[in-house]
Amino acid sequence: MNFKYNLFFNKNGYSDLYTRIQIYRDLIGDTLLDEIQTKLKINDSEYFDLNVKINVNLFEGYDIDELCKTFEDINKYNSKLTETELLACRLFNEFNFDITDRIFKTELEECIKEYYNTKADGEVLICYNYDPIVDKINAHDFIVGFQNLCNKKYPNFIDKTDVDGLSLFFKLYKALYNSYNDTFTTDNINDFKEKILYSCDVLDQIIMSIFTEKINDNLFNNTCQDKLNTLKKNNLFMILSCIIGYKKKNTPISIIINNLEKCLLFHFFVSDVKNKDKREYFKNSDSITYRAGGAFIENITKNLLSTPENISNKLTKELFNEVICQLYDENNNPYKRKLENGKNKNNKRRPLKFFEKTIMFYFYKEKIPTNMLENKFSIEHICPNSSEWDGELDKDRTGNLIPIISTINNLRSNKHISEYYKTDIGRTFFSYIKEIIPEIHEYDMIVSHEKKPIIKKNELYNNMCKENEKKYQQNLIDCLFNKKL
Repeated sequence: MNFKYNLFFNKNGYSDLYTRIQIYRDLIGDTLLDEIQTKLKINDSEYFDLNVKINVNLFEGYDIDELCKTFEDINKYNSKLTETELLACRLFNEFNFDITDRIFKTELEECIKEYYNTKADGEVLICYNYDPIVDKINAHDFIVGFQNLCNKKYPNFIDKTDVDGLSLFFKLYKALYNSYNDTFTTDNINDFKEKILYSCDVLDQIIMSIFTEKINDNLFNNTCQDKLNTLKKNNLFMILSCIIGYKKKNTPISIIINNLEKCLLFHFFVSDVKNKDKREYFKNSDSITYRAGGAFIENITKNLLSTPENISNKLTKELFNEVICQLYDENNNPYKRKLENGKNKNNKRRPLKFFEKTIMFYFYKEKIPTNMLENKFSIEHICPNSSEWDGELDKDRTGNLIPIISTINNLRSNKHISEYYKTDIGRTFFSYIKEIIPEIHEYDMIVSHEKKPIIKKNELYNNMCKENEKKYQQNLIDCLFNKKL
């Protein structure tokens, strides 16, 4: 802190040497050196090098396991390291296993390389790079790389290894083999790989059963699939554990898909119930909801591994009907916006709720040929959106809404519903969904089109909507409970 170059060299008889190197010394200069020394003072009188103490631990005669254990103990508390990062030291020296699937191993190695390269981004110091030629895959890197590999294959529901808390695949491994200590054997590693890939593949099939790609994309611009993002780590922990439990029991895949389909739809429906008391009531039958983490979730997943049927054993037709009716009641409410002429009208369309989209595309999956579903769709009102009426009425209620092929919809505008039948494609399309389209004479009793569309009988309108809502609802119940598996 008090060092001066010129004083040191002159005092010690090195004046000639100082003269020769002074040109380089001048690049620093006394002024800059004084600034640095000032910054290193604690205050005007105390020096950093005399008053700040740094603890240094010296380790001698250790092996790798002892060093890893010490590192873990030091960083276990008051550390910014996540649980997953702490496991890196505990499992660092666990590599006494062999991955038998060579193609899988190559894919895994690439994901491990990518993981460490990503962690090195933005770091000033040289970071570790995984080299499959030199480095063995240890237990930590196996789990981390495997989850990142599954993220590439199943990005809809498998996230990359967490920076927050314990990663999903570490949770699953411990649930299956009870511990991380001495369990990373060749048999367990390859068994884990098979179980996880199977469960992810089945879940992917379940998701496609619920959110059929063509329908989801063309009817609702893929918005339904966004609902998957609401599934948290513990939800997936329970779902994948359940599928693995079914696999252990050699349960037919059709039964697995059906039971998980019920489970997921009920979970999503319940999450959209606004009434707090009702929502809590339904949650009692929602097997993948959770009110606590830690040991509570671990006990549930162990139970699902042994008795996977518990995932849906509380879900009945009556309960599904009850939650759908609750959602109808909450969303089908009359709007009370007054125009200057005294008529009730809602100009702004209400966005569709998830449960409405679901019951609609289940109806269309059952009724519409696959090739027709490749068209682009838009949501249309049976009684036109621009209608006027007396009294109170919800022109956006579920039973008045139908997905229509966009080219057909453009032909109608706010005209009579008969416009739909003036083209071959319109007549063909409506022949498939005729259950929810009123006959011309029935429509004429509800709406008049003399100058502009007017709903003239609210009671008939509401009856039409109620009947359609029942048909949407019953179709979903039939798909979930009455199909042969």
